[in-house]
Amino acid sequence: MRSRNNALRHGLATPIGDAPATAQMIESLAKYLAGFSNDYWRIEKARVIAEAHFDLARIRTARAEVFWRVGDLEESFDSNLSRAVDALKKIARYEQRTRSKLHCGLKALLEP
Repeated sequence: MRSRNNALRHGLATPIGDAPATAQMIESLAKYLAGFSNDYWRIEKARVIAEAHFDLARIRTARAEVFWRVGDLEESFDSNLSRAVDALKKIARYEQRTRSKLHCGLKALLEP
């Protein structure tokens, strides 16, 4: 439960396609990656890649926000640094999962 709340606080646990503007960008990129194909499965594979792409952008933003909050690391209190390191570790786990999805999506799309 605690881990889930941390994910929600960073906004990384919510599906990337929930926001209408993002969903539209995901669909556009997926169609482009699928070569404007009408093949349902090809579009689905491309959608996984597109979602991962936009998820990685969201992860980079979350990471930058942590650094921005900490500010000048040399003048920060130890507790601030500790919290920042914890947050960065959590963000890194989301990034690892997303990169894995991207890798699997690319592999599936490129299979003959």
